Amino acid sequence: AIMAGSPRRMELNSSIGCQAPAPYISFSTAVQSISEGTSCSYTDVVVTTQIAKAASANADVTITNSGSATGADYIIIGGNLTFPMGSTTDQTFTVRIYNDSFVEGDDTITLGMTLNANGGDALITTVASQQQVITITNDDSVPNTLTTNGIFTYTSDTTGWGVIDSN
Repeated sequence: AIMAGSPRRMELNSSIGCQAPAPYISFSTAVQSISEGTSCSYTDVVVTTQIAKAASANADVTITNSGSATGADYIIIGGNLTFPMGSTTDQTFTVRIYNDSFVEGDDTITLGMTLNANGGDALITTVASQQQVITITNDDSVPNTLTTNGIFTYTSDTTGWGVIDSN
C-alpha cells in the first residue's frame, strides 16, 4: 500500500543504489598463515582475487611481491591475471611454499597488484584488501640435547637414535 502511492516507485527497477560503485579489484583474504613443513616438498596456496563489478574492458592485473621471504622460500605461479570485460568471475593464482628443515624465523610474503593502463573503468581497491600478507610459520627446531656413546647418538627431540661413522 505504501509503495503503490510512492511517486518514484517506477524508478526502483533501474536503481543502482545497491551495486558496487566501481569495478574494484581486491584480494579475497588480507592475511593468511601457512606452516612451512620439514619435508623436501612444497605446499601450494591458492590465492583468490575478485572484482566487485564487471569492468568496461579487460582488466589485466600483475601480482607484485615483497616481504622477508626470499626466492628460496616460494615462487608465484600464474601471477598475470585477466578479468574479462563484462565478467565478475574470481581469478586465482598459486603461491608455492617450499618446505625445508632450516631453523629460521617466520617469513612474510606481501602480495600486491598493479593494473594495466587499458583496464577500462577497473580500479585496484583502496582498502586493506589491496594486499595479502602470507606468513610462512617456521616449524623446525634445534635438537634439545645430544648424548654420544661410541658409534650411537641420541637426541632428546623426535629424531631419536642415529648411527655415527667414527672412521
